[in-house]
Amino acid sequence: MPTPRLRHTARALLLDADDRLLLARHDLTARHAGRVLWAPPGGGLEPGETPVDAVLRELVEEVGYEATAHEVRHVWHQVVVSPAYSASWDGAVHDYFLVRCTAFTALGSSTPEQLDDEGITEFRWWTLPEMDALAAPEVFAPRLLPQLLRELIAGSAETVPIDI
Repeated sequence: MPTPRLRHTARALLLDADDRLLLARHDLTARHAGRVLWAPPGGGLEPGETPVDAVLRELVEEVGYEATAHEVRHVWHQVVVSPAYSASWDGAVHDYFLVRCTAFTALGSSTPEQLDDEGITEFRWWTLPEMDALAAPEVFAPRLLPQLLRELIAGSAETVPIDI
């Protein structure tokens, strides 16, 4: 069996003082029939880039937030392998980094066309009760995001990245 082609990504869990999480709305209906999801900002690693370097770059590009490597904490690691992932990839390796911040208006250096290419239609700060109340068809990525975030905020998550 061939080795799966996995896309490596780094994503930022931007949490403000009120424990609201900034998420990007991805409208993937053109590529995945009827699929819309909310996910933390971030994206693929460039050649030679570490996950920390990638998340710092993606923060500037997607939402206009500048952080340093000392401000990000690697909290989750996820491997997804699925034949339905995409036409180009068999799945992905996602690394999630916690970044505590003051709430801001997301306005990155990416052009509207670049955001549109990724299906990003808006950014929004979410509370846990709002996430809990969200009805289908919109979902979160990772799928257990509200539960995982609740554990992270409560401090019950391990100090090393946990596999989700």
